Amino acid sequence: MFDKYLIEIQTELLYRYEDSKGRGIMSDYYYRDNKRVPDSIFQKLTWLPKPPKYDKTYISYFTELGNKKFIETAYKDFKKYIPDMNVIKIRKDKVKNISYSDEYQVIGKKDIKIMSFPKEEIPIIRKELMKGKIQSTVRVGKEYNKYHEGEVYRFDSKILIEIIEVIKAKSIEEYKYYSELSETKKKYLSKFNKLDFIDYMKI
Repeated sequence: MFDKYLIEIQTELLYRYEDSKGRGIMSDYYYRDNKRVPDSIFQKLTWLPKPPKYDKTYISYFTELGNKKFIETAYKDFKKYIPDMNVIKIRKDKVKNISYSDEYQVIGKKDIKIMSFPKEEIPIIRKELMKGKIQSTVRVGKEYNKYHEGEVYRFDSKILIEIIEVIKAKSIEEYKYYSELSETKKKYLSKFNKLDFIDYMKI
């Protein structure tokens, strides 16, 4: 009986609400940074305990009870402001590095991926990031439409970066730093008509 209880706990379903680009509905993208969802809507979640520690490297899920409570109190309101909101279901035993849990939620650590950069540019970029300066990069080909505003990536083993803006373009000549690019880069990037101009910074 004890083993059966453990199996039931480990296979418990959790629920996470995200937009079509994988951003959590309670992330800074919708809350602190841009107020895309009004404070009055978030205030409907006062029943949800505040974890002792939570930043952009964590990811949260509702338990069965938390999901039921969310649907009863705030689902329709969030759906109004986030039309592409979807629910993602995951087994509790699949959540990595659980740091906190209560009857309504489970908090785990994100599996943060590395954002690649040209090897020769890394020392310069690192130096500017450490100064707190916003950096910019152009992504094309397989890297196009891969990164989205609000996402967090690893620059290296110590530095985390956040995407703060993504601008879609049809020509490299639209790039605000076009004049600073080398002629080689201009020639290469001029071959593409789908480009992402990405601003990012250290968090």
